[in-house]
Amino acid sequence: MELTLLDIDKLVNLNELKPVTNPVSFDKGLYPSKDGLFSEEIFGMTTAERKRTCAYIPLGKKFISPKAYLSLKQLDRKFCSVVDGSKTFSIKDGVLVEDENGDTGIDWLYKNWGKFDFKKTESHKRNQKIDTLTNSKKEEIFIDKFLVVPPFYRDVNLQQKAEGGNPRVPEVTGLYANIIRNANLLRSAGTFDIVSNAIVGKTQDLLVEVYNLWKSKLEKKYGYIRKFLLGKSVSWCSRMVITADVTNCDSPDDQVVDFWHTGVPLSNCISMAAPFIKYWVRRFFKTRLYDYKDAYPVYSKGLDKGVYVKLEDPEVYYNDDYIERQMNRFINSAGSRFDKVEIPVKQSEREKYKLGNDPIYMTFTGYKANITTMEKTDDKVTRHLTWTDIFYLAAIDTTTDKHILITRYPFLDYLNTFITKIHVLSTSSYDNQRCSI
Repeated sequence: MELTLLDIDKLVNLNELKPVTNPVSFDKGLYPSKDGLFSEEIFGMTTAERKRTCAYIPLGKKFISPKAYLSLKQLDRKFCSVVDGSKTFSIKDGVLVEDENGDTGIDWLYKNWGKFDFKKTESHKRNQKIDTLTNSKKEEIFIDKFLVVPPFYRDVNLQQKAEGGNPRVPEVTGLYANIIRNANLLRSAGTFDIVSNAIVGKTQDLLVEVYNLWKSKLEKKYGYIRKFLLGKSVSWCSRMVITADVTNCDSPDDQVVDFWHTGVPLSNCISMAAPFIKYWVRRFFKTRLYDYKDAYPVYSKGLDKGVYVKLEDPEVYYNDDYIERQMNRFINSAGSRFDKVEIPVKQSEREKYKLGNDPIYMTFTGYKANITTMEKTDDKVTRHLTWTDIFYLAAIDTTTDKHILITRYPFLDYLNTFITKIHVLSTSSYDNQRCSI
């Protein structure tokens, strides 16, 4: 990612930004002042408007962009004395030299900007700062307008009072107000050069202070960008820990998860493909229970062979809410993942066939073997069907023709996001089974 200095004039013209000229935020009655930092005429009245509408402070004269000023200070501390007018200088061989007969001030610096020659060294950081200054336009380095962030991000709580009974405003709003006061003072007539330079120096420090404050809120792991990118609510997504696949084979072609797939745990598949999983499960119960509700085969202890029973409104029993509850239980509670799938048998049928009051479950029948078309008679498995069985079959069917978009944090460049096919990971150990339900 490459960042450059902002052309504030271009930004103001393109977005038709309005100026903020009043350091007083609220008039009597706690109404936002018309030309203040919370003005409804400048920033709008709705939440959407106050979240995206910026403004600017007319500074009245040229100042140095905060980022450029910090770079100048680190290259040569003498630039601080030029800005606040505390010492006079001349320029020799592109370098500032103290001179009693020289000149000082930002206006002098602006006039002679093209005469400076910043020497590069073996220091990468120093060379980066020099590149920032030399590759930026003069209009980007010297500014006479300062951007004001939308009030949504620096809003005031009217219930919190400061000394004097006025609302307590955020720190950054107080800094903006001080900049406005200084800018108004600089525009007033009859200001002596010594006083003017002192105000300019103080205002320049305020611009840097605002810059550093917003920078601290944006940068690093707990800054706004990464914080809200990580915490952003997105439909049908999941947060996982990336781990390496277990390598227990001699060839990449024998890996369980190949190069084109990402192994995704079953519970995460359910979360990310929830609408498809829900539809698949509903169709599963319809084809295996709804259509056979008047004669469904069940097996129970005490019976020599299976019997056909009538079910109690399976359409109502296996409704969408029931399926969603089972999906949520599977995602959030590992201990419930092997719960058996119960069948709603009519009470009259229970009494007729002496099935008792114990739950009756769906049955799973298969063979412990690799998938094959040949009929097998050995290694037959008959057991109760679990929710893991159903959701695994659903995930396999619904994700076959879909891809997953993966974003790896920290997000630094385009290589941190990629798209792959999905390989559904079931439990930690499992047997291949050819099954019928």
